[in-house]
Amino acid sequence: MIGTFLQNTKNGLEEYPAEKMSDDAALVKRAYYTLTEHFAKEENVLFPMAERVLTDTEKQELFEKINKK
Repeated sequence: MIGTFLQNTKNGLEEYPAEKMSDDAALVKRAYYTLTEHFAKEENVLFPMAERVLTDTEKQELFEKINKK
């Protein structure tokens, strides 16, 4: 959704009809709601579950893997 919006807006406003603006604004709005819902599920379901299920050793290993660059 965001990629489509960026592609459609790459040439600026001079070649950007009002009806296309409305369609693309709806894309961005949908992307926002999708991401917000996803982050809420992570915070309220996934992370608490991982806290309960993973051992301290597994949490440390995961932390190290995430921070490895």
